[in-house]
Amino acid sequence: MRCSASRKRQDKVLAHQKEQQLIGEILEYLRLRGIFAWRQNAGLVVIQSEDRRRVMRVGMKGISDILGIIPPHGRFLAIEVKKPGRKPTAHQRAFLAEVKRMGGIALVAHSLEDVARVLDGLLGSPRTMRVQEQADAG
Repeated sequence: MRCSASRKRQDKVLAHQKEQQLIGEILEYLRLRGIFAWRQNAGLVVIQSEDRRRVMRVGMKGISDILGIIPPHGRFLAIEVKKPGRKPTAHQRAFLAEVKRMGGIALVAHSLEDVARVLDGLLGSPRTMRVQEQADAG
């Protein structure tokens, strides 16, 4: 019984590490594309003092893992990162829907390719953008 519980904990830690690695890869990709983006932490924080314990919420419920601003017009970007096979929660889906409703770009990413596909479709590929920038400058 303990072995099974220990294995589940270990699997959860590995899944978390893989998700964190993917978040890092996506943030680096966004940086290379010239998009200002950051990791948005959210959840509950426990503050323990000698005589009491407090639980505080950090960030809003359902907020995406990665937020950003796309130049040149400041379009808002929200990316919910999930390991393959996992789906966003109801609160996460609601946040993404609100971002879209307000004119932002919102997506669930299971891979770096998911992000590249959406941004290439909306903004053009990085190669196409460089060629256009050179044409505009020349």
